[in-house]
Amino acid sequence: MPAVDRFLSDPVEFMQNNIVSTPEGGDVNKTGGKKFFTLEKLNGLASSVERPGAQIATYMARPAGNGGNAEGIMEIYWCPYQDDSIQSTTVSNAANIMFTAPMNGCSFGVGSPAEDGSRYVAHINMKSQNNAWNKQDAILKGSKLGSTIVSPHMYMGSDKDPVHVITFGVRNSKTRQWSFYYQLTKMGVGANGIIKTLIGVFPV
Repeated sequence: MPAVDRFLSDPVEFMQNNIVSTPEGGDVNKTGGKKFFTLEKLNGLASSVERPGAQIATYMARPAGNGGNAEGIMEIYWCPYQDDSIQSTTVSNAANIMFTAPMNGCSFGVGSPAEDGSRYVAHINMKSQNNAWNKQDAILKGSKLGSTIVSPHMYMGSDKDPVHVITFGVRNSKTRQWSFYYQLTKMGVGANGIIKTLIGVFPV
């Protein structure tokens, strides 16, 4: 079964058992809204804290139509990212999945649900400013995007080891409600290159 089909059948379970990344730059981050994405399997395997000894596959969720080892196509909402700015989009009923760019110091905010279940979401980064984390969270709350916040205070460990966070949303087509999660992966360097360890998937 193609990776996209396995992902769509249970997005949270897929994210609990595979590491997924998303584009940090490029044209996809110039605009938000509904897009066609694919899952491309990457070389190399990772490990999992929750499944000792298991070999974890890694994927790139990226815009469809760019070649590579694509495994199916899906409609998603994309919340864009730009350095030192806040970028936003609205997730509604045109797709049941949302992704945004990787986070390693950014904040992500979600507004209250509208009557039809739509949510306004934003990805913010103020890395060039002092006290950036607190400023990011305060801006989200002041912009009525504090219903749910993925803050670096939540996912950046005290040891400051590099982390890779993928925030994603899943819409229940029956209840029309969106739920949001983040996948946390720790990054390290070994003799053969980057070592990825999947810490887990956490609801927010």
